[in-house]
Amino acid sequence: GQDIGMQDYPVLGGDKIGQITGGTYSFLPAEEWIAEGCVAVDNGDGTWTVEEKQITAYPLWIGGEQITSEKLSGNGWSYDLSSNTLTLNNYSYSGEGYYYEPEALFHSAAVYSTEDLNIVLVGENSLTNTTEGRDGITAQYNITISGEGSLKIEADYAIYAALRDVTINSGSVTINEGESGINAGEDVNITGGTIAIDAAKGIEVDNGNVTISGEGTLDIAAIYGIYAEQGNVAISGGTAVITAA
Repeated sequence: GQDIGMQDYPVLGGDKIGQITGGTYSFLPAEEWIAEGCVAVDNGDGTWTVEEKQITAYPLWIGGEQITSEKLSGNGWSYDLSSNTLTLNNYSYSGEGYYYEPEALFHSAAVYSTEDLNIVLVGENSLTNTTEGRDGITAQYNITISGEGSLKIEADYAIYAALRDVTINSGSVTINEGESGINAGEDVNITGGTIAIDAAKGIEVDNGNVTISGEGTLDIAAIYGIYAEQGNVAISGGTAVITAA
């Protein structure tokens, strides 16, 4: 790379393409002159400074890839930072996901967040984790699912909110196989949508309650249909069918 400094436009010429890595200029350098990973910043005084591009990494991984300020969307997904909302739009993933406990090389998730996560479903979506200790969607705090689309998950722990709640307001969610369909550190709230779970444990909460209300449909085939270790189960609306598997 080359630091040209305060130069005039003609001096740069064609031989500087992709070589500028720094310096301050009295004009805006053409994009093709700037080296990969660098950007021209407007100083507000008629000059521009070329510097290394600052990329911010966000605490969300989808399909094994971390979301950054450089990549807030991909094939079938987009992320809105202001609301922590991940929109899945005909998204399909099958693979190892992200190892969120890398020292053990055991726990991985197709979608993983260290914060609250809102998921909006559009079209037909699917998540398949192919590893051992495999998770579908895991967040350290709240997981909220809504939208008019559908989501099919194949994983040992399909939807897991480690410390807080799982809420499903709408959409169609199908969970096949695995140890646990929906697992939360605190509450599970289902207010709408269509949920079908085929797992060893359908819904499991550690320190909270399971509440099913609204007009949703819940169909569970499991050894343990709904398990609230230290809380209550309340069904006040919708349709719930639990079959011992």
